[in-house]
Amino acid sequence: MTDKVKVLGEAMINLAKKNKWRLIDLFLERIQEEKNPYLLLELKEYLKKRKIQLANYEPAKLFLAFDFDEKKIEELIEKKFKLKIKIEEKKFDKDLILGGKIKTEDFLIDFSLRQLILEIFKD
Repeated sequence: MTDKVKVLGEAMINLAKKNKWRLIDLFLERIQEEKNPYLLLELKEYLKKRKIQLANYEPAKLFLAFDFDEKKIEELIEKKFKLKIKIEEKKFDKDLILGGKIKTEDFLIDFSLRQLILEIFKD
């Protein structure tokens, strides 16, 4: 994520807090004129993450061996680690065999079978 995306995102958030929707429209028009679709995609991802953070949650990516209810995982993480997360992306990883991993900006929580085996036989 570039500094430009962060600056634009924070400016748009500040304008939204002040109900300056016309200025946000002008921002978006200006960005479209640059003809850089990646900038718009990055801005969209940045704003999604910030929305989660502004609600006092930590954006997280979830990697699972098989499908499981995201809400239950969010509740378990909050209960066990006192960490309020909001899963923004869920992927399946066949290499995990069983369990999964949760990645936030600051944490990696590994609850996979492989990690459990490593913990058992760790010196």
